[in-house]
Amino acid sequence: MTLRMLEGFIQRDEINAIHVGSDRYEALLRGEVAAATLMEPWISLAEKQGGRVIMESHYLSSDISGPELDQETWNAINRAVRKAVKRINDDKRKYMHYLIDQIPPHLGTLEPDDMNFHRLRYIDPQPYTETEFKESYDWMLSWGLAAPGARYEELVENRV
Repeated sequence: MTLRMLEGFIQRDEINAIHVGSDRYEALLRGEVAAATLMEPWISLAEKQGGRVIMESHYLSSDISGPELDQETWNAINRAVRKAVKRINDDKRKYMHYLIDQIPPHLGTLEPDDMNFHRLRYIDPQPYTETEFKESYDWMLSWGLAAPGARYEELVENRV
């Protein structure tokens, strides 16, 4: 996602993205990187501590599983996800502690009022369309992030 967002503003050969692992917020605080791709609650924590958002993107609810997952289990997972989506969207504040609890105390604290609720977009599971696959796959090929020859019919089984 970092590459896809940045290429909208600067030339590919000017992008210098590195992988710093799961502690990218701490790397940002230590000054090891100039910017970081973050998710909530880390974005709100950064803003509370004086950081600023340069650009945003949002999760589209495409979940995957291996072929060994049986249909009954997959259906149960999707029912649970739909139920959770409804509950969270009905009262986001009620569930913010699950995000906030991810932050180690030594990095700072957040309260529900510190969160930007507009960023929290929860939607029901959706099929992954052939058009979406082709667009993503072609883009990944252009960056050398995927091997040539992959086919939607071989890789995608929409069980939603």
